[in-house]
Amino acid sequence: MKEERLAEKSTVLLNNDNSLIPLRNIGNLKIASIHLSHQFAVGFDSLLNKYARVESYSMAGYVGKRALTQLSTDLKPYNTIIVQLNEADLNNTELVNFITDNQKSRNMVIAYFGKGEELAKLTDVTVPIIYADHASVVAAYFSAQAIFGGVAITQKLTGSITQKYRFGMGFTTEKTRLQYTVPEAAGIAGKNLQDIDKIAKEAMDAHATPGCVVLVAKDGKVIFNKAYGYHTYAANIPDKITDIFDVASMTKISATTITAMQLKDEGKLNVDSTWLITCLWRVIPTRLIYRYARY
Repeated sequence: MKEERLAEKSTVLLNNDNSLIPLRNIGNLKIASIHLSHQFAVGFDSLLNKYARVESYSMAGYVGKRALTQLSTDLKPYNTIIVQLNEADLNNTELVNFITDNQKSRNMVIAYFGKGEELAKLTDVTVPIIYADHASVVAAYFSAQAIFGGVAITQKLTGSITQKYRFGMGFTTEKTRLQYTVPEAAGIAGKNLQDIDKIAKEAMDAHATPGCVVLVAKDGKVIFNKAYGYHTYAANIPDKITDIFDVASMTKISATTITAMQLKDEGKLNVDSTWLITCLWRVIPTRLIYRYARY
């Protein structure tokens, strides 16, 4: 949590005049994330994929004089490009030229991790720059989520860095989507979620389900997200946290049960009332009523 607060206080958004960040209407976006030597690229891209499908490209795989030309060709299907940069990357003039050339034809976002004075090498860049003054895995996670609105950017430059980026500059954003963090950030001890593994295993062992995906969110923060088992009992396709499930009529049971429990706790519902039994008869499958009536 201390690292998260540090990342929040040291991250600034520049060049967001057109309010591109946070990204909106992501269903219409085809997004690619590219990196050269950013050491936390895997974690950064993993967080991006929590919000949308993002294809990752390592520029290390493009060598020779025509490398960046080939990369531009491979990126043609995408209308949004996210570029991860560190200080070493900014010494590559061809890479900087690649950015300035491509910013004219598509949406582009720069995530830069390093010393502020190096931003002078991005003077001709007009697209949004999410700048974090140090490189760490937590800073990478924070910046990735900021791109999609999972966290808000609230800070501005505390000093003048270059002639273009001066004291007090920076754009603020609002949190518009779920944030991914540790349970303690939502006031919950991580150990209290350990039984989820046991419950999922019991359900699969009893053949109540071949698999499942569990997501726990509190106060707009995802604190647990894990996939278990397989799509079917054939066990040939593992469940993934990105899977989309057809829950059919299950909402009738899950929504009604939770609502009834809450109303009972608030003293607004009498579980012995004839009206309640009539309502439940209409929304809960008859076989379930027979099964639990004896209790």
